[in-house]
Amino acid sequence: MLELPLFKRCFFCSFDRSCDTLLANPATALVVPAIGIIVFALWGFLPLVKDIRNRFDHGGNWKKSPTYLISSSYLQPLLLWTGATLICRGLDPVVLPSAASQAVKTRLLTFVRSLSTVLATAYIMTRRLWQRFCFLMQTHLPDLGIRRLTISYS
Repeated sequence: MLELPLFKRCFFCSFDRSCDTLLANPATALVVPAIGIIVFALWGFLPLVKDIRNRFDHGGNWKKSPTYLISSSYLQPLLLWTGATLICRGLDPVVLPSAASQAVKTRLLTFVRSLSTVLATAYIMTRRLWQRFCFLMQTHLPDLGIRRLTISYS
């Protein structure tokens, strides 16, 4: 058996104790997956969808594809909203020592739930309106005989 230096043994011992303490708390078991959903939505979702799209469909610009528009405009905000809601749900059963701190926790969680819902809904609706506007501009401008004006800053 290999002897580990004292520093490594202390590090692994304290790391094991920290993990045991975190896993003993029931709120941790509910919050960690929600944080995972948020991290996945921010950094893993769009690359995964892009990779799946590239495996099945090999053509076109990724940023202009319908897959990208749907994923970034609707699915990613819903994943972020789900993560925020699950974090709040995981922190609900935590009991704080005083009534005042419990009231602050309740108000803060209610605020985060409401804010995440409003922001997700506003983002989705804004993207939907912008896509509708761009579609109408592309389809109706030639019919009306109106040309697009572009300003060149060069």
